[in-house]
Amino acid sequence: MKLPCHALVVLALFVLFLDVQGQVKDSCHHRRIAFHITAPVMTGGSLLGLKALWYADYPSTSFHWYNDNREWLQMDKVGHLYSAYQLSALTGRAAAWACHDECGALWWTLGLPLVYLGGIEVMDGFARDWGASGGDIIANLAGSLLFHSQQWAWREQRILLKWSFHSTPYAAYRPSLLGKGFVQEMLKDYNGQTYWASFNLKSLGLVCGVPDWLSLAVGYGASGMTGAQRNARWPEAAITIPDDWRTRHFYLSPDIDLRRISTHRKGLRLAFQLLNMIKIPLPTMELEAGKGLRFHAFYF
Repeated sequence: MKLPCHALVVLALFVLFLDVQGQVKDSCHHRRIAFHITAPVMTGGSLLGLKALWYADYPSTSFHWYNDNREWLQMDKVGHLYSAYQLSALTGRAAAWACHDECGALWWTLGLPLVYLGGIEVMDGFARDWGASGGDIIANLAGSLLFHSQQWAWREQRILLKWSFHSTPYAAYRPSLLGKGFVQEMLKDYNGQTYWASFNLKSLGLVCGVPDWLSLAVGYGASGMTGAQRNARWPEAAITIPDDWRTRHFYLSPDIDLRRISTHRKGLRLAFQLLNMIKIPLPTMELEAGKGLRFHAFYF
């Protein structure tokens, strides 16, 4: 299984964003210097760290490509889309703090994520068991362009990408791949991950007279997977999950855009911005392929 880069990308940008925000500087000049040093150092340092701590444990070979577009019911591709979008969003906030104008900030939000995620693809390309993925590259580009195009057209994000997770029984069948314990499962188990596109109703002009923070979210998930393309028997598993358990799930739920909740507390605004990457549990309609509709009072 490839490195769960969507989680690591978000973590790396958390560090970058909080580090930049936490520096007290008295001028745009100082802020730009801090940003121009911090961004490349964090990007390059995290890639070198991944190479030393992750890829060093796996055999390498000459650079090659691998088509993984049919794996995990495309959950990994949606994860790349989400990662690139969030990387662009956090980079944009840091660039704005550094007093970059809108045009300059937009180039940072497009360039930095593609460099970072592209570096991961290059390392994947030299890993014997994986390979660089054209599908991953397209998903990375699409995620950054989703952020970039909204900033260019509207100067704000009216469509947000979010993530949620719940524990599933499938990790127990193959813990070395899907994780052992909640933290590992949250990063590795695609069965419990859901990715959401959250549409702000008022800013998009879809509904009049609603609160600024009210959104409608459409989600995608998948379940029944213990292998990338099929659920073969693994030595660690006592039983094999049938292949026909692999299924797609689609969701519809109200959502809250925390950025649009007014507050004068800087720390609370920052917390809202970071928490806004996660879908808040709310009543949800679920459509499971082949099984019809069901309702959840709260879904996460």
